[in-house]
Amino acid sequence: MNKIKSLFAVEYPLKKIDYIIFAVMAICCFVAFQGFNIGGLITCVVYLACGVVVYKIASELGMGSSKSGLCAFAALTMPIGFYCQFIFGGSMSFLLFPILLGFYYWLKDNDKMFLLFFAAAFLFGGQAFLIFITLLLLKRKEFSRIAVNVVLFLVPALVKVFVRIGMDAAYREELLDFTKLEINGSTIMLGTLSVNLTIVVAILVMIYAYMKTTKDADEQAKWSLYLIGLQMFAMFGLGGWEPQSLIIMVPFFTLGAFVHKDTKIFMALDILLMLFFVLFAVNAFPGVADETLLVNGILGEKLDNGIINKIQIKDLLILEDTAMALSFFTVLVLVIAVFKHPKDSAEVMDAEVAKGTMGFIRGRFLGGIAIFLAPAALCLLAATRAPYVTMYTPKAYDNVGYMITDRQQSEVFISTRGELESVEFCIGTYNRDNDVDITVRIADASTGDILFEEVINVLEYGNYDWVYVDTNELKLTPGGTYRLDIVCLNEAVDATNSITLFRTEDLAGQTHGYAYIDGQRQEYHLCVKIIEDNLSS
Repeated sequence: MNKIKSLFAVEYPLKKIDYIIFAVMAICCFVAFQGFNIGGLITCVVYLACGVVVYKIASELGMGSSKSGLCAFAALTMPIGFYCQFIFGGSMSFLLFPILLGFYYWLKDNDKMFLLFFAAAFLFGGQAFLIFITLLLLKRKEFSRIAVNVVLFLVPALVKVFVRIGMDAAYREELLDFTKLEINGSTIMLGTLSVNLTIVVAILVMIYAYMKTTKDADEQAKWSLYLIGLQMFAMFGLGGWEPQSLIIMVPFFTLGAFVHKDTKIFMALDILLMLFFVLFAVNAFPGVADETLLVNGILGEKLDNGIINKIQIKDLLILEDTAMALSFFTVLVLVIAVFKHPKDSAEVMDAEVAKGTMGFIRGRFLGGIAIFLAPAALCLLAATRAPYVTMYTPKAYDNVGYMITDRQQSEVFISTRGELESVEFCIGTYNRDNDVDITVRIADASTGDILFEEVINVLEYGNYDWVYVDTNELKLTPGGTYRLDIVCLNEAVDATNSITLFRTEDLAGQTHGYAYIDGQRQEYHLCVKIIEDNLSS
């Protein structure tokens, strides 16, 4: 209890306004992006509890009460972490919390609690293993002791596996099929073979941890943060990840920054890290990690069915190249990890932070989350202005096959406003340059009458591009049912020179529309955007 009181009683350099701003931003983002969600609220409480553990860890590292409180605040306000918890949501805090407790007890040389909390963390996510084994190898050099600890660490996970094997036949079959074992990560080609760089770097860091000897507990603690940072690069710089999992690196990168002699530079780098994360996420995970998250919040009913997506965050940002954004993100993760070498640690751990650092921390928090919130707010504002999105189905589940000669693929929709401004649909090119003309029609679904028709050549479009068609304010009947037809009328177009459309997962009982493929109604939607304006406007 005294530790918690100390965390919230820091007078310098934090002010009460800092806590107020954080609380207001956290509550507003939680309500706007998650609504009144008891599950999400619990994870937020766990995230705040992680801040308390960071305070305890910082104190154990010798930072002193004031600096430890500032470190905990900086961890809670790191832009990527704030996004993961209060905007994106998710349950990764349940993984992070026992990892932090396990690290805390590792610093206190309490082997039993270290083992217990990391074993518990492993039940929530495999990332715990890399951190656990790295810390174990850094401190213990006896093979027998290492082996015993690894076995004990795996016991709870093995119990969970055996229980699930007995209850889930599909899981049992998948688990026993070792040919499906795969760790998602970056690879390089060596002739006809590929090498997984994530595994290579992770193992090298483990070996380095085992080979490294330290003169005392303080040096060992500094090296632990450095090596964990390198494992974060293996996981998130080279490995495949989902947005919410990045929360794991937040406290370790922050602790490493406060151990370093120049904390400010890493606060600035965190803003850049958030920038390239957002640039990558909104392009790589459309409809998942972008403004669509607002549909989950308090405005969800009004924004349902994709109304929010008239414009998207990725439309407002300059860089749309996911490869370039991810490359910059990877470089930043590497820089943040590598340049926190123990030789550059602060000479006096409990010394006050350098003048101006608090300004960097405030700017890092507000500026970093503004990178996402500002364009999201513009998207929300645009949704309240005409024209409006009648339908938007951005989540691609699969494609619907080759669009060969005379094959028609359609989306049935209901007009809500009576004046069709434009339609868009997502295409797949099979990574080819397809010189094919596609005919786009708007038809009355009841009578079959064609109301609009335009021919578009798809040669200029790439894989997953959206094709925009201006329908010239086509007059419809509000409440009427219409069909967006996409058909190839070219002669002799086969699978070697054709496109495909994308679809959502199966959604039974749809009342506002559905896909219509080869004359058959489907239980899914095509990935389309239908934009209308009020007929009377």
